[in-house]
Amino acid sequence: MRRPLSADDPGPRFNPKSTRVTGAGEVQGQSGAALDKCRAVTTEDFKGNIDYATSGALGSLSSMAAIRGPLRSAVSSFDEVRGRYRRHRDPVRYARSLGVRIGEGCRLIGVEFGSEPYLVTLGDHVSATGTVFVTHDGGVWVFRDERPDCDLIAPISVGSNVFLGTRTVVLPGVEIGDNVVVGAGAIVARDLPSECVAVGVPAKPIRSLDEYWREVEARLVPTKLLPQDEKRRFLLNHFDHESTASAREPSGTAGRRTDEQN
Repeated sequence: MRRPLSADDPGPRFNPKSTRVTGAGEVQGQSGAALDKCRAVTTEDFKGNIDYATSGALGSLSSMAAIRGPLRSAVSSFDEVRGRYRRHRDPVRYARSLGVRIGEGCRLIGVEFGSEPYLVTLGDHVSATGTVFVTHDGGVWVFRDERPDCDLIAPISVGSNVFLGTRTVVLPGVEIGDNVVVGAGAIVARDLPSECVAVGVPAKPIRSLDEYWREVEARLVPTKLLPQDEKRRFLLNHFDHESTASAREPSGTAGRRTDEQN
């Protein structure tokens, strides 16, 4: 028969670890012990999770530090490749994006403008191949212990209708006039006047532009506007004919003709 409940005895409770029925006081004791055990387990688990998370975060930071160098290198390489592509695709536009002041009708092939490109000015119809413009003098490095802030910088100015031969180097502060031809490999350390041909290290004028024209005029060939296949045929026929004509000349005639041309 079911027993009536009273305020002092709230009734039986079920103990999951036993098949016997217990009273309220015993249940309270068992619940308190179980709660303490849960608290201990939970605290240990929490500490373990914190330690795991901390070690994971430190590991991630360590991994990030390890890849930071290669990542920067990859970004730098990407920027360099992108710059080369832009320079190759439209070198004049690329130079202008760097701050170089350029006139109309210029041709730039593999040109370097140094660390202060905004100090370089090119006039109209300037051709430069493999040219390096240097707007600062790095030699002041030897004075940096005494003057850490010192620099020696000067602008470069190139006139109009100028040809700069392959691998010409133009140094700080140089001014090149109009209608000038600079030979390949020259180092232009001083100003060059207009209407001249300059060569050497350092570059110096060796003749006027008129003298240069008279020297080359007789040897000019009309191939600049020809398609490549037509140009090839023309040049092969031209030089084959010239070689045949030289071979047919009497001994000594070819030598005299060459001397006259020079």
